[in-house]
This record gives sequence, structure tokens and C-alpha cells, in this order.
Amino acid sequence: MKVVISAHGETKDSQMDMRFGRAKGFMLFSDETGQFEWINNGENARLDHGAGIQASQLVAASGANVVITGHLGPKAEATLKAAGLEAYQGAEEMTIEQAVDALKEGQLKVLY
Repeated sequence: MKVVISAHGETKDSQMDMRFGRAKGFMLFSDETGQFEWINNGENARLDHGAGIQASQLVAASGANVVITGHLGPKAEATLKAAGLEAYQGAEEMTIEQAVDALKEGQLKVLY
């Protein structure tokens, strides 16, 4: 399983970003390797329109199966659904690593 978490920073100790399309970036976690990898979303976050769709396409291209974020707009949600990704809601006070742990423990709310 590969999980993408919307993030404020580039490490597993960074706080989650409750925004999706306008997040600074995403942390990609692979449960096969246990590794975290940064995905920069800066270009999409600065778009006037379509940030959620572009971020969704970026996440889908990463090979992720699951997204953890705070909020998804309707277009971002539709794009992620079409790509076959599951989506869960994290909490603002969570770090990236805590969000992954909460997913593994079944503690996150399903967004769709």
C-alpha cells in the first residue's frame, strides 16, 4: 500500500496540511519499504483555478492507493475517485507519521 498525506513540510515529523489542492506538498509512504518521500505541490498550490484537480492528478501519478488529508473539494474528490484512490480525513494536530499510524489502526474517518 502507498499512502499520500497532505503536508506542511518535507519530513515524517511535519504537520499534516488540512488543505489538499493548496498543500505545499505531499508525503508518500510505502508500507513495503517503510520509507517516506516528498512530492512537491508548490506549482499546483499557486494556481488560480484547478489546484485540486491538478493535485489529484499528481497524487494519482505517484502510485498511491490512499490519501489522507483534511478536506477535499468536489472536483478533487471526483478526480481521486476516478483514479481509484481511497480517501481518509486526518487531524490538523497530527504529524505525517501519526496520520499513517492512525490509518493502520483504523482510526481515521472515511471521506468517501
